[in-house]
Amino acid sequence: VKLFGDGASGIATMIKETASSIKAMGHYSEMFGSTITKNKASLFHFTRIKKAMGLEDDQIAYYAQDAALNLMGVNKRITTMALLTDDVSKQYGVDMKRLGKNFNILRKDIALYGHLSDEELLKTSARLTQMKITVEDASSVFKKFNTFEDAANSVAMLSQTFGMNLDAMEIIQAKNPEDIINMFRNSMIATGRTFDEFNRFEKEILADQTGMSQEGLKAL
Repeated sequence: VKLFGDGASGIATMIKETASSIKAMGHYSEMFGSTITKNKASLFHFTRIKKAMGLEDDQIAYYAQDAALNLMGVNKRITTMALLTDDVSKQYGVDMKRLGKNFNILRKDIALYGHLSDEELLKTSARLTQMKITVEDASSVFKKFNTFEDAANSVAMLSQTFGMNLDAMEIIQAKNPEDIINMFRNSMIATGRTFDEFNRFEKEILADQTGMSQEGLKAL
């Protein structure tokens, strides 16, 4: 019970948190609820991993669905993910909990990131963390360039306004947002100007045409 606190209050917290986690699984609560609560070891294992990864209810729901689709237990699914997160965090020197939080935000967006494996997306999340780019900025960049026309229009504007040399086809073919952000970064460096040197109108144009926030662009 010390995982949740001492005494009666710890027990009450344990019951409340466990019930919330199981409820978050929605349609899969009946499938996994009994396996999580079948004994103290299983319950504590689930909760330790949940806390280590900083999982919220919506992320628990994702892992329950994914575990069911892949015919595995939810404890096994999140344990595998925790071990991989720990490994990548050590490889890139980033905090495991922060990495897990960023990864889980991206992992839920199947439309944008469903083509990336867990390891690929973890490494992307780690590199974004190193670059001080938020996952919100990363997703915004990916969403902005849905078609070649979108990319071509932005490339033309960035070239005309800032002299940035970008390839619309490369942007469209990028597998993850990190690749596009690096294209922006390298192109900005090549102009010989930093974001701080732009006037406020230029900053607004750059943010609008890249899909990134001004804070994110300043970090490049």
